[in-house]
Amino acid sequence: MLPKKYRLKNKRDFDKVHRGGKFYQNKYTALKLIKNNLPESRIGIIVSTKVSKKAVVRNKVKRIIRASILEFLTKVATGYDVVIMVRPEIARYDFAAIDAVIKELFHKAKLITDQND
Repeated sequence: MLPKKYRLKNKRDFDKVHRGGKFYQNKYTALKLIKNNLPESRIGIIVSTKVSKKAVVRNKVKRIIRASILEFLTKVATGYDVVIMVRPEIARYDFAAIDAVIKELFHKAKLITDQND
C-alpha cells in the first residue's frame, strides 16, 4: 500500500488532474499529471468496471499497480498529482507484465528521475 501522503484521494483532486493534466499513454494504461506545488507527488489509480465487472479483479489490478509504484516511489519526481487509468486488456497480465507497463509509462512521462530502472 502506498503511504498516505503519496495517495490522491479527493474527487476534487482527481477532477483537477482530468481537466488540466498532461496526457501520456501506452497500450494498456494511460496517465494524466499536473503540478501540485507540494513536496511530494500524489498518485491515484482508476480501474473501471470495463476492466472487469468483478470487484475482486479490479482490486487485484490496483494492488499490483500500487506494488509496482512502491518499488520505484523514491525515484518519482516530486510536485505532481498523477492519475493512472487502466484499460481492460491489463486484467489478463501478471505482476511482471503490469510492472513493466507502469515503469514504461512513468519513463514516458519523465516522472522517474533515474533511467537505470
